[in-house]
Amino acid sequence: MRAPPNFKMDPDKKISELEREFASLNGLAGGQFMYKGKFLPNHKTLRELNINPKEITTFMGINVGPIKNDE
Repeated sequence: MRAPPNFKMDPDKKISELEREFASLNGLAGGQFMYKGKFLPNHKTLRELNINPKEITTFMGINVGPIKNDE
């Protein structure tokens, strides 16, 4: 999933704030950012982790919807 055009990976925001914004803009219930196969700690910023905001990160989104019952 690509980031919406109005989303900015601000290096000084906590990862948890970025996750909430990204999920909200994509209509998701939540999710977590990953970098090089590891989940990023929510209490840190990209700057604290020495991650360039332009580098590729992955977002594992959570979508909540009705449960389909096949019975």
